[in-house]
Amino acid sequence: MERSFRRRCLAIKVEREKNALASLSELAIKILDYVRNHGRVTSRDMVRETGASPNTLKATFSNLVEKRLLVRHGGGRSTVVRPFLMKVTAQGSEPSWKSHPQEALGVPS
Repeated sequence: MERSFRRRCLAIKVEREKNALASLSELAIKILDYVRNHGRVTSRDMVRETGASPNTLKATFSNLVEKRLLVRHGGGRSTVVRPFLMKVTAQGSEPSWKSHPQEALGVPS
């Protein structure tokens, strides 16, 4: 029973992610890839990686936070963006942070 529950949860998560990614810009997908590989990202990181303007990045980060794909920590120059993770249980979903975001996303350390 536990196994089938996990399979259903994974199928729901995969479907949700496919739908979310289909509507994202190329820049947003680059940001999500960077976060998956590094566990966190700053505007400065993405300016260096993509060459996009800080204002464009700010709007893209806000869009990803609004869609609950990323979550913001800190403020001003020290703002860091990390993946938003959901802990799926039999009772529903709740936000959850793991000590190693890469591990939570299935990225090897």
